Amino acid sequence: MNRSIEYESLFNTVYRTYKTAFLRFAFTYVHDYTVAADLTADAFSDFWEKNLLCSEKEAASYILTSIKNKCLNHLKHQRVVDTASISLTEYQKWELHARINQLESCDPTDFFSNEIRQIINETLQSLPARTRQIFIMSRFDGKSYSEIATATNISVKGVEFHISKALKAFRISLKDYFPFLFLFFPFSH
Repeated sequence: MNRSIEYESLFNTVYRTYKTAFLRFAFTYVHDYTVAADLTADAFSDFWEKNLLCSEKEAASYILTSIKNKCLNHLKHQRVVDTASISLTEYQKWELHARINQLESCDPTDFFSNEIRQIINETLQSLPARTRQIFIMSRFDGKSYSEIATATNISVKGVEFHISKALKAFRISLKDYFPFLFLFFPFSH
């Protein structure tokens, strides 16, 4: 009989006789049918590639040992994955807790108001002295345009010009915060 035919016959006999038992053996340890089937198929495939001509019992023993080793490797890998997963889960819990605490203690109003105040102060300082003085009298001191005109010895139209000039500068510098401005900076006169 030809060696390859003999080997094929041995392989088929071992496969038909032991496949189900080997599959159950693997499943007993890995607890996942798909993984058990893959490991068993890999062991049979390894045996096929070795092309070892031996007795049926030796072939079965070789394949079962291969399945045992594959199951061990799978379980060791699973242990590493589980350990990493537990560590990751613990870290994720800690990180989530930290983010929740940060968010609970964060007051967006303070954040925006401080940032907006800084931009307002910088913009105010960049205005010409006369425009800045008139704007402060109007918006911070609450004076009317006619009171400002009398105090600065200019016309009401002159006051309107300076206020307009200041508001334009603020609109440009605060364009990103415009929806929030009504909370922090009243623009009425």
